[in-house]
Amino acid sequence: MSLFRVSLGFRVSGVLSELVESSGLLNIFTFYGTYFKSFDFYVYRIYSIICFLIFEFISSKFQLVLF
Repeated sequence: MSLFRVSLGFRVSGVLSELVESSGLLNIFTFYGTYFKSFDFYVYRIYSIICFLIFEFISSKFQLVLF
């Protein structure tokens, strides 16, 4: 159950990251990414982890059934 939740959480966070990236909210980070080559990657990773933690908090708060 917990492994399923982790994989689903990473999938959801990946989708959220893609949505934010495609909507252009991370343009400022890409601008800075030209100066710091790996900066963009770290921002993307941090954002994915934040999305995953939010998903975990929501699912534990409301006891979502993920089946």
